[in-house]
Amino acid sequence: MDIRKHVAGWKIEHDSQIREFRLTLRLLRKGPPLLGIIIVLCVLFLAFFAPLLATHNPSDVNFPERFLPPSTSHFFGTDSAGQDVYSKVIYGARYDLFIGLVVIALAAPLGSILGIIAGYRGGKIDSIIMRITDVFFAVPAIVLALAISAAIGWRGLEITVIAIAAVWWPFYTRITRGITLQIREEQYIEAARSLGARMRRIILKHVLPNAVAPIIVQATLDLGYVILTAATLSFLGLGAQPGDPEWGRIVAEGRPYIQDYPWIITFPGMATFLTCLGFNLLGDGLRDVLDPTLRRARG
Repeated sequence: MDIRKHVAGWKIEHDSQIREFRLTLRLLRKGPPLLGIIIVLCVLFLAFFAPLLATHNPSDVNFPERFLPPSTSHFFGTDSAGQDVYSKVIYGARYDLFIGLVVIALAAPLGSILGIIAGYRGGKIDSIIMRITDVFFAVPAIVLALAISAAIGWRGLEITVIAIAAVWWPFYTRITRGITLQIREEQYIEAARSLGARMRRIILKHVLPNAVAPIIVQATLDLGYVILTAATLSFLGLGAQPGDPEWGRIVAEGRPYIQDYPWIITFPGMATFLTCLGFNLLGDGLRDVLDPTLRRARG
């Protein structure tokens, strides 16, 4: 009998997992999330296989071939230095994805840790951390990133990453603090405290697992915004430097020739737009999957 009960329990659990998996696939296969997945996968493919997909070296200068329109030899035309725009756009996926991933990898853990500490400890620590985040929220992120880049005075992708990460962590602090404030009042948290569980154990075992899903959704959405912010900094001359095949920098270099040679900025601009759109659609899809309330409503 015990074996039969065990097998029956395992079968019920197995069937439940299969239903949840099918529901996840059904939610992700809906129009917008599926489109986001396709776009993101395409961008990742371009970035990973850039050396194989590029038809020219993006750094090669060829003045006799300046301002050539799109053709079979130059799919996206050439720019003011005779460089192949198609190859620069392909390699630009590497630069912008690198910036986005590194910024999120720095900002998300820092902001999440501060938010959990503020929400769980409360009191003066909570007040200090949240007042600091309020200062960052008082100024638009792009403006503050511009100010930090200008204040540092250096130029390059490293400074772009530092400037954006320095203004992006408060978003995660606010999210995780709100989640922690809800969880710390639950009865099982009180029971864990009464049994002598330390704060670190409670945070790692109970608080953090509940905060992972919102953090993942926010990080996915933020990837598009971070790439757009990096492109803006490069466009204004505070990010990537001349010669770097970064989308914002390509647009900046082609801006003086927009009327006569619009292809120079059209294709990198479309790449930036589609990448941001893809991560936003993917983030919305992940929210439907990971949020229990939305999951039941959409399922």
